[in-house]
Order: sequence, then structure tokens, then C-alpha cells
Amino acid sequence: MDKVKLVLKYAVDKLNGSQEKPHHCTRFSVKYIDKPSVACMDIIHEDSKSFPKEIENVQNLSMLIMHGEDIVVPEEITSLMQLQAFVCFCSKTILLPSTMFGSISINLQILTLAGNNLTCIPDEIRRLSNLRWLTISGENITDENLSEEVWKLPNLRTLDIYLTRIRIIPPYIKLLTELNSLTLSHNEIEVIPPEIEHLTKLQSLNLSFNKIEFIAIEIKGLTQLKRLDLSANRILYLPPEIKHLTHLEFLCLNQNSISSLIPEIRYFTQLEELHLNDNHIETIPSEIGHLIKLKKLKCKNKDLKTSVHPHISRLENLKYVSVNIDYSTTTPATSRFLTGIGMKFLSQLINDNPLYVKSVCDRSSQIDIQTKPTCV
Repeated sequence: MDKVKLVLKYAVDKLNGSQEKPHHCTRFSVKYIDKPSVACMDIIHEDSKSFPKEIENVQNLSMLIMHGEDIVVPEEITSLMQLQAFVCFCSKTILLPSTMFGSISINLQILTLAGNNLTCIPDEIRRLSNLRWLTISGENITDENLSEEVWKLPNLRTLDIYLTRIRIIPPYIKLLTELNSLTLSHNEIEVIPPEIEHLTKLQSLNLSFNKIEFIAIEIKGLTQLKRLDLSANRILYLPPEIKHLTHLEFLCLNQNSISSLIPEIRYFTQLEELHLNDNHIETIPSEIGHLIKLKKLKCKNKDLKTSVHPHISRLENLKYVSVNIDYSTTTPATSRFLTGIGMKFLSQLINDNPLYVKSVCDRSSQIDIQTKPTCV
């Protein structure tokens, strides 16, 4: 329950730019049916297969959360004309009324439908013209039963579609010109379409855990992008056009098939985190020294054979390194720099979490800077 409230709180705050405390959320009970002033209601679906029809009496309801195993959304929800946020999480089945996207479409801005057996998003979703945040999740959602109207909602700021079986990002995505966050993780997507270049306001893109092999060169159009997660795909290389993403602060490419980093990474001067674990990278190039704001570098690769380039010592903001280091071919100055980062990180960890560090040491765990054995 707390997780659901936090999701809703985050969504509302992001949409409104508010830093206020969470809205008071009332657990549904018959005693509230004559209190139309209730603004936010949290319903845990436990025993019954449907919810009391009396919910229609709570006319000022602006936020409604439903969660449980099997959820039958009542027809009466369509009479809640003030509803702005509807969040529905379930572990099994969600049944929506046929008029779900009718009357409530006037004010609805946040919609979350997440359920293992969610089977369809109908064309009527186009009526939600004021929708700004849409989340869809369900293992039975496919390209065939996910309406193309989802990709045409003109005012969307955040779109999350995850843990489904969709394979295609349709060309209609170019219509989501107001989008600033797009998450399409844990699906079966194979291609990034060229139309993605039209999402010029996009700041966060997550396409992790798909089947993508190539990064479309049109990604260069996403010049406002700050976070890019392409981990757990089948990517072989980075296109030179990626250099145009000069506002990147976070880049995750873990679990791909990348063998080398291109010189164009030097343009990522705003980058703070770079994740490259579990690829086929053999060298960390000199261009790494241009990433002057880098704070965290993760590059654990079994194919990493050569020394870390001395230019890494230019990274004065680097606080965490997780990389296979061959000290036999790494210059003494670079070795001292990396060891110093490890000692600073450990010192800070001890200061911040003394009990945790003690338990780790008791289990004889190791610091996360690994070295290859050398001959004396």
C-alpha cells in the first residue's frame, strides 16, 4: 500500500511541481459515502469481487487507488467527474467497465493500469485528451491489443509501458511531442524507430531489457536527454551520432555486446554516471578524461585486458569505481589515483553506515575495485 501511495505522490508532485506533503488518503468505507468532500481514497481489494456502488456518492474524489489480486472496477467510477488520478495495481486480473474512458476523461491526468492479466487497452483511450501520465503493464498486452491511440495522446508528459509483450514502437510515437519521460523496459522491442527524433523534449529514456541490436542514428535529435538506459539488450556498438546527447547525466549500457567505446564519448561533459558492466570492452580509452563531472564509473568486463588510461586521473569528481584493473600495466600515478578513490569511498561508507560496514567486513567481503593478479 505504501508503495502505491508513493507512486501516486511522485506522479502528482511531478505534474504539479509541488513539494507538499502527500495528500491525505482515506481507506474506503461505507461511513464515507455521505462525505462528498473526501478527495483521495485508497481501496484495498481483499474479499469481494467488486466494490460498493456507493463510491459514486463521493463526488469530490480526485484521486482513487485500487490494489489487490482480482479487481473489478465498478461502472460507477464513470460518474466521478472530478477524478484526476486513477491508479490500479493488481497481481492477477483487472476488469474494466466498457464506459471506463467516458465521463472521467474530462479531468483525468494520471492513469495507471498494472495487472498480470490485463488483456486490452481499447481505442476509447483517445478520449483522455488531458492525460499527462500513463502507465500500462501486463504480460498479456501485445501490439495487437494495445491500441495505437496510446501513442497519439497529445498532452502526455510521462509514458511507461513495461513487462508486456510488445515488439514494436509505432511511427505514431512522433506525435508525443510533449513527452519528457519514456519507459518501455522489459518488453520484446527489437528496433528504435527513426521517428523518435521528434521527441525533442524528452529528458529520460529507458529501453532496458529488450532485444535491441542497433541504436538509431535519429537518437541525435534527443538533445535534452539527461538519462539513457539501454541495458540488457543486444547492442553491438554506439553510433557516432550519440555525441549530440551533450546533456546526458546518466548512461547505462550494462549487459550488451559492446566491444569498444567510441571517441565521441568525449562530448558527454555533463555525465555523472557511466555503467558498462558485462560487455566485451577491452580498453578504457583516453577520451574518458573529458568526462569531467563523472562521479561513478562501472566497467567490469572479463575482456578488459589493458591498463586504465592515465587520463582517468583527470576526473577529480570521481567517487566510485568498479572496474577490473591490471596494475602490472597501469602507471603508478593512475594506480595511486584509483586506490585513493577506493579509500575515500570506504572512508565515506564507514562514516555514513558504520554498522553496515562492520557486518560486511565480518563476512569478509571485498571492496568493489578488483585487480588482476600480477607476478612479483
